[in-house]
Amino acid sequence: MTASSEWSSNNPASTARLHLSRVRLLCWSAEEDKLGEWIQVDLLTTYLVVGVATQGRDDKSQWVTSFEISCSLDGVSFDTVPDLDTTCNIKVFTGNSDRRTVVNNTLPAPQGCRYVRILPQTWHRHISLRMEIYGLVPVGFQRSTILRLISYDQALTYTHTSYQSVTSVIGCGRLCLHHKSCNCFTYILRKRACLLGQQSTTRTHHGAATYIC
Repeated sequence: MTASSEWSSNNPASTARLHLSRVRLLCWSAEEDKLGEWIQVDLLTTYLVVGVATQGRDDKSQWVTSFEISCSLDGVSFDTVPDLDTTCNIKVFTGNSDRRTVVNNTLPAPQGCRYVRILPQTWHRHISLRMEIYGLVPVGFQRSTILRLISYDQALTYTHTSYQSVTSVIGCGRLCLHHKSCNCFTYILRKRACLLGQQSTTRTHHGAATYIC
């Protein structure tokens, strides 16, 4: 974990761990309260990032109230997570309102990332936070086309936007990857059911999406 700046040696990026409350090592705090500060996590390989959890500083009333998320595959070129529900180009996530309550945010669509940056936009008293990144299945499995579909297919983007649904859809994809006879699968949201198949169908289902391997 790295950051644009650190308030002191007691507040490095490495201490921005959810629920961390050790003496003198409580969170990451930026050196200055200004736009442009960030904290970054290197996941070491590419994952489908689906969510982020944040928390305020444990010993003082300092927390981030809103933030943006940027992702990168190489640590050089970053893309900010877009907002799919409004005309705004960038998604602004709701942050914290106290020291200890964990706030979970689901990304509008899974993002293929190795490097994940949190960019505070507003804050209470000082930029301080603890955090956790939630990611699923490293990209690069055999028959990787299905993983690209899972990441970018519009049915997933606009229908399965909750963390639980995204997890279930990708779980279906993993099952299909391990069955050589599986050429497609359908995820039925209401029943949380995964149907593996050999042929795709044009039949539509309410609350369901079909993905072709």
